[in-house]
Amino acid sequence: MIDYTCEMNADGWQLYSSMKGVEDVAKVLSATLTLKVRAAKGGGLRTDARIRDEMYELMGTHASFGAMDTEPQTALVDLLEDAFDLETYELDR
Repeated sequence: MIDYTCEMNADGWQLYSSMKGVEDVAKVLSATLTLKVRAAKGGGLRTDARIRDEMYELMGTHASFGAMDTEPQTALVDLLEDAFDLETYELDR
């Protein structure tokens, strides 16, 4: 199994942290990212842009929590660059 885990909370994702249910949204985002990165790294394929796009779709379903704001999108791309050992700003935001 690929050793990658995202465990960011609402503050880490930079969501609207005062909203009820926001920590549940953060858990969904983190768990989904964990599964996608593990699957991609296990297959040996560079799929960082695909994962970014799929996560943006998921984040769009949680837009009322601020998940589609610039800050959470940047947090996601930073996580992907780290997970795939990319240079900073190598993956489009």
